[in-house]
Amino acid sequence: ELVEGCVRKDPKAQMELYRNYSTMAYQTAYRVLKQVATAEDVMQDSFLVAFDKIHQLKDPQGFGGWLKQIVHRKSLDEVRKSSKTVTLPALEERLVGTAEAEEDFDPYKGLPGPNYNTLFTSKLDPEEKAKLDAVWPPKD
Repeated sequence: ELVEGCVRKDPKAQMELYRNYSTMAYQTAYRVLKQVATAEDVMQDSFLVAFDKIHQLKDPQGFGGWLKQIVHRKSLDEVRKSSKTVTLPALEERLVGTAEAEEDFDPYKGLPGPNYNTLFTSKLDPEEKAKLDAVWPPKD
């Protein structure tokens, strides 16, 4: 049986199980994620987890359902993870704000002045603090 071959780490058995279940795994991931590349990544990660933990599978006939659970959980994890990340366009908009031209962008705008963080500067030795005070804030 293929599952028993995978328990023994037989690459041919692993490839055959992959061929048999990859479409189902991809479709499961895609239904949740709605992105081709991310669904493919989740599918592959799920197979790696399944092959690593296949010795824990009690009923070899239940491999398909077990794999589907792994894919679904990993897909939901990916949704949670991606909802916490900031996309590049959103980050650019936050950095540039409403500046109409690049030359209008001031990277120092909104940053505190020379006494911005007494705790930080108090930990510097006096020479380093003097160097920092000489250049911060920038002078036009």
